[in-house]
Amino acid sequence: MSSTPAMINVQAIERRRAATLIAERVTRKLIRTIQRLPPGLLEGEGALNLWDEVCIQARRDSPWLDRYKDEIADRLEPLVITLSGADKLMLWLESGPGEIALAETDESTITLLAGRVKVRDIVDYLITDHLTSEMLDYDNGRIRTLTGN
Repeated sequence: MSSTPAMINVQAIERRRAATLIAERVTRKLIRTIQRLPPGLLEGEGALNLWDEVCIQARRDSPWLDRYKDEIADRLEPLVITLSGADKLMLWLESGPGEIALAETDESTITLLAGRVKVRDIVDYLITDHLTSEMLDYDNGRIRTLTGN
């Protein structure tokens, strides 16, 4: 049975919705983990935890922001590794390399792409498409005081 364009579109929408839910779950878990860590550079300025500090540095467009993202990537990778193969595939298909591979693949054979999934692609996708917006949107009194907003 061949897939019609409408069926493929519905499948793509459902796959993207599932990937978003997985990404949100992993993002929340990572944020909770980082909130339990002490701040570094901004401890003396009033940052309560590392997540506060990351959010402040993101809003300040700090030259240190790439280093913070490296730290986040190091902490995110083990969370991604523990995901099921299906969850990893869903997230990877949303990454740049996954989208390219998907464009070259028939919708009915997506599972064959599982062998091409790379954890680092997923980590990069989560940081770029989910965590960066969380850094900029997360808000509390300490962050507002330290960023002047």
